[in-house]
Amino acid sequence: MLTSIQDICAQAAPEEVTISGFKAGTEITVALRAPSLYALLAENALPNPLLPVINRLFQAGPQPQDVTDAGTDFAKALRAIARETLCQPTLDELDENGVQLTDRQLLEISVYATRGPAALATFRRSLRTAAAADEPHVQNAAEPAAASD
Repeated sequence: MLTSIQDICAQAAPEEVTISGFKAGTEITVALRAPSLYALLAENALPNPLLPVINRLFQAGPQPQDVTDAGTDFAKALRAIARETLCQPTLDELDENGVQLTDRQLLEISVYATRGPAALATFRRSLRTAAAADEPHVQNAAEPAAASD
């Protein structure tokens, strides 16, 4: 039996995904869709200098060396992927309101776009594990200085 167009549209619709918020310990929910690398290439939606980086991201997802050796092309690739993946709000809406996505948010959106929601959950667990390992080295929160008389 053929799948109805309504069912196809429902499967292709953006999904609500929770990503890290802008402050420690917070989260935000956005609507994301999985972009098609081939559709983006066919529409010339990706700048040519970024094609090798974006192609590698779609093949393997973000890797630890990408973050430690991050360069201009990697940063631009993450924003290009976010532009095509974010549905609500769009990257343009965020930019128009002076909201700059954090590095962590860009990486999470990239993982979702290139590896899917299950990989995003695994990626977030690994980030929490790494953060917990660093916790003994993190200083207590800063406190305001007392006013001097």
